[in-house]
Amino acid sequence: MGCLWGSVCVMIKFETQEQVDAVKPNELGVRVYPPGSRFSPNINFVRNSSFGKGSIFYGDFYGDNCSFGDNCEFWGNKEIRSSFGSNCFFGNRCYFINPGIFGRSCIFGDKVRVNGDFGSFCSFGSNCKFDFSQFGHNCNFGNSCLFMDLCSFGDEGKYGSDCKAVNPIWSFLYEPPFITVGSIIFPVSSVDYWSDRLGVKLGKLDTWQEIESKILPLLPELLKRNCWSKSERRVMESWLKK
Repeated sequence: MGCLWGSVCVMIKFETQEQVDAVKPNELGVRVYPPGSRFSPNINFVRNSSFGKGSIFYGDFYGDNCSFGDNCEFWGNKEIRSSFGSNCFFGNRCYFINPGIFGRSCIFGDKVRVNGDFGSFCSFGSNCKFDFSQFGHNCNFGNSCLFMDLCSFGDEGKYGSDCKAVNPIWSFLYEPPFITVGSIIFPVSSVDYWSDRLGVKLGKLDTWQEIESKILPLLPELLKRNCWSKSERRVMESWLKK
């Protein structure tokens, strides 16, 4: 619901591209949509659009430099994905039900729940939650962020205190700079590296369960060796934690 003068609330629906395009830019060149607006699927928004808090979206497309207020909701499914340009800003407690595609240097407030593919240099506030997400290089995360199953991370990210990842996908030679729960999984690009280091023939088409079935019986003896880096040992020991 959008609120006028603090107490009178109305729901404003934009059902067609023509209705969206009818909102003209202000003196700063920004198209401003009121709080509580609801938008139909497959709408294209030009760059420099601004949306009030509590707006609801269904799998739409957004240009660069768009901004969204607090408590916005983005709905859809695997076939309907929202797509955002670079330098977009999202307020606190935004909720993404569908996976999104985000450009570089997007900024997210606190307590955002989101899943999707993120470009480099994105920034996230504290207490955010991510599902099945992929992050580009140099992303920043606030305190107490939670990464659920199979998130993958770019290089040179910065993480606040008490960030936690469940079964993360990790491809770097240094340790994950966050708390991990379950197995630290290496991606397909690292199969040859680990196959050589472990002395175990691993296939790039193997599922993680097939890889584990080959490694786990050998792991106690492998861990007795002194040849492992601190990062390698942490990854290998994570495979024993179920």
